[in-house]
Amino acid sequence: MTKDLVNYSEKNNIKITILDLYNPTDQKKVDSQKIFSSKLKEKFPNLHFDYFIYEPSKKFDIIDQIKN
Repeated sequence: MTKDLVNYSEKNNIKITILDLYNPTDQKKVDSQKIFSSKLKEKFPNLHFDYFIYEPSKKFDIIDQIKN
């Protein structure tokens, strides 16, 4: 379903926001988060998106960035 939504958003010029939960105990996830944005842009070059790594301590900062 996620891939379908991303494809739809790209084709219809709809900006999306992606929140990814931060888990410092999972090194594979941390490593993948570092390159996620660039990999997504490679696969979907016309997709407009914001990508946030969610940490509860940064909740309000992220909300403010999304609002803007």
